[in-house]
Amino acid sequence: MQKLIDAEVAKTEAVIKEANEVRENRDQLFEEKFKVEEVVDSKDKEIQQLELEMQRAREEVIMRKDVIESMSKNLIEHETESRDMASKLTLMKNQIMENDCGVGMSKKYGAVKIGTIRHTPCTVSHLHFLSNMLITRSNSIPWCID
Repeated sequence: MQKLIDAEVAKTEAVIKEANEVRENRDQLFEEKFKVEEVVDSKDKEIQQLELEMQRAREEVIMRKDVIESMSKNLIEHETESRDMASKLTLMKNQIMENDCGVGMSKKYGAVKIGTIRHTPCTVSHLHFLSNMLITRSNSIPWCID
């Protein structure tokens, strides 16, 4: 009987030992599962962070593209305005040069005038006659005699 009790005690101790091993294995599995979950959570956080950075980078690229497009548009408008101003200044310069040429011609050659209606030059053959007329009758002098 003692052998039977000892056999039962041995079986019980074996079952208890086996149960303890199962608990230890279970605890190890839970710890491994917990570590895996921590790794997965950390990777998820990294993914979220990278997605956020990617979104910021995408928005920055879009913003830079908009800025470059607006700067290009402003540059084209400025070039157009500068071109128009340059052509206006060239026209003004030509007008000033023509005016200076005309004023110089009228000062240098008193008998040569450009008519205001036809823009054709004409000469007066008797200059002393014209100067005498200027002195005597300043209102009735014809400017252009063909």
